[in-house]
Amino acid sequence: MKRKKFILGFVFLVFLILHLSSFAQKICIDPGHGGPGATRYWNNGGGGNEGRGAVGPNGLTEQWINLEVARELRWEIGFFPNFPIVMTRETDTTDLTPVQRARIANNNDADWFISIHHQGLLPDQFQRTMAFYCSAPKTPVYPYEDRDTDSLLAKKTLFWVQNYFHYPDGCSSKCGPAPDCKDRGILECNNCYDYDVLRYSTIVSVLSEASNINNDEWEESLFDANSVHISDEASGLYYGWRSYWQGAGIVTVKTKWLGGDGGQLRVDGEIRGSPFVTSWAQFEQHTLQADYQYLGEYYCEPHHWLEVETGLNTTSPLWIITVPAGEPTHTYIAYYKGGPYEASVYMPNGGEEWIMGDSAIIIWNWGSWYTTSVGVDSSTLLTVLLDRNSGANGYPETLFTGISSKDYDAAAWVVTGPASNKCRIKVVAHDCVDNTASDTSDYDFTIKCLGSTGDANGDGHVTIADVVYLVNFLFKGGPPPDPLWKGDANGNCKVNIEDAVYLVNYLMKGGPPPICEDSCWGCMRALAKDDEKPYTKDPSFLEKIFKGDKESLEKKIESDFKSDSK
Repeated sequence: MKRKKFILGFVFLVFLILHLSSFAQKICIDPGHGGPGATRYWNNGGGGNEGRGAVGPNGLTEQWINLEVARELRWEIGFFPNFPIVMTRETDTTDLTPVQRARIANNNDADWFISIHHQGLLPDQFQRTMAFYCSAPKTPVYPYEDRDTDSLLAKKTLFWVQNYFHYPDGCSSKCGPAPDCKDRGILECNNCYDYDVLRYSTIVSVLSEASNINNDEWEESLFDANSVHISDEASGLYYGWRSYWQGAGIVTVKTKWLGGDGGQLRVDGEIRGSPFVTSWAQFEQHTLQADYQYLGEYYCEPHHWLEVETGLNTTSPLWIITVPAGEPTHTYIAYYKGGPYEASVYMPNGGEEWIMGDSAIIIWNWGSWYTTSVGVDSSTLLTVLLDRNSGANGYPETLFTGISSKDYDAAAWVVTGPASNKCRIKVVAHDCVDNTASDTSDYDFTIKCLGSTGDANGDGHVTIADVVYLVNFLFKGGPPPDPLWKGDANGNCKVNIEDAVYLVNYLMKGGPPPICEDSCWGCMRALAKDDEKPYTKDPSFLEKIFKGDKESLEKKIESDFKSDSK
């Protein structure tokens, strides 16, 4: 019985192996460069390579580094027996052209093609990581077969190599705006003139430029075939490929406050700059941590985490997440708060008089209920509002809004009409979550115009004496206002008893203030009552208005109003 079970088990195992092998997917690994005469130092190889390849300041050749990384990558992928590996070369001196390398992958029915390279930048240039893919379509000029132009392998390769090296994304500096570069951080190779190895590959392909070797320190990290740098690069390439194979989503982890999304955070215990972009497979577990940190000029506090796609969230700074299934992208945001706040309006706070057209200064303060060091400057959005009716209208006018630059701030505003003696300012401070504070002027202030009507006696003030002056002019033969429009307090383009009543309401009963000079001139142009008057019939009258010739205009209107008033 035991023998029978053993035979059945053995048959099942053989069947399983044969079944799995029918689904085997090949990976072609291409160590770039190499050729006749190639050595570890100074010579990258001739023949089809034509001597191309970077050389470090002490002679270490790119072709040797590429081959060592390829061998390490083959070893890592080798833990998956269902993925046969094809190497384009196994020695330094293998003679291949770039097109021949691509055809090795094509002819072996490989499913992925990974070409390994390194950069030879100038010694004073920064370290960086780059990844290329070819998006060129099939054309008569390049009669190669249809290809898979999927850029995700290149994207995930870039992210994972960056995860190990923490080098900047070199693609974004070389890559132009769309449509030259469709994916942030991936250098798209349209027509791929310089990359035949990609252009002639018909499968999902990536060419990796993981790091720069043209610097003593960077070169030294690669001297030993067992170096950590070579091992880390191979791991980055491996996890980039595995992320693609598993269909892992693109993950973005970042901070957020009203001033931007910079700073740093911790991902799986490692400090990462924000935004941090990588690729995680579904159901993987990862740890996200948002720390107190300086954002802008202030020490600030995390408020909550949010996964944008699912709405999952937590108020804990430490969040252990399980990557959900079925989402191509995952975005985790640590929101930072800027408060809670106190806000105070210092000026205008009541009693001020602002003249239309002048530049008035508004001063406010906002702070924290904790200490002056908490309450992030760049996490505070300030809005300054105006109400011309003691706040009864709900502050409908927004004077300006923007990110605050400091706790104590001021701004200039060019005063506009209409005039009112019931004006109040409101300042609202809030952050990107739920903290807010506001304050208003304690008392009313006045907005007026420099040349207002109502000053009938011409003493520079609007008082009860102007009411008496108008009554004397209208009913007792007294002198007219000089100029006459000064008596038109209600702006109806007439000087009569209604103006005296208007002034009494303003002075004694809190009514609206006299109409500004500019409003009065507009009234004279548009609201002429009598078609027989010269300011509606005489074209030269309107011409003088638009030329600003108020002096000659006054003389015509004075005589008109005077006869009309009597």
